[in-house]
Amino acid sequence: MKHSRLEELRTRAKIRVKNAGKSGKALSLKQALEESARKRGYTDWRDLKRNLVWMDAVYPQGSSRMLNLWFSTPAEGRGYLRAKGGTLIPYGKQCFICDADYLAQLGFDRNDPDLKAVGPDWSEPAQATAWQRLEARLLKPRNGVKRGGTLAGQNASN
Repeated sequence: MKHSRLEELRTRAKIRVKNAGKSGKALSLKQALEESARKRGYTDWRDLKRNLVWMDAVYPQGSSRMLNLWFSTPAEGRGYLRAKGGTLIPYGKQCFICDADYLAQLGFDRNDPDLKAVGPDWSEPAQATAWQRLEARLLKPRNGVKRGGTLAGQNASN
């Protein structure tokens, strides 16, 4: 999977560095990337990159053909999750609720013990070690393309 959003941001940062040099200002690529990340609400470039990789993993190209319910924050999505069920998946600062068919598209069987141990809220996994295994499978390279980073589950408890 090609990370075109990352490539576009890198290209824009390179252009900013080049333009800064033309106007006599010193700007490194690292500085431009960090500024780009902070401008978009991330702590740094690594945080932005990790989030984009995660978003590509949980909502791969072609996923829009499956209906999911979107919410502006995980807190908002939890209300629906408690009332109607499904699985809450964080996506940047937003989240979406999906069903078992969507999870199957991501490569998970509804009877997967790790899936059950993690619970329905991927922004607050119930079991950390199960989450780590599940996330590793989700971010595993597919079709020879490396994925990486972690996102949800950083505050998970055992």
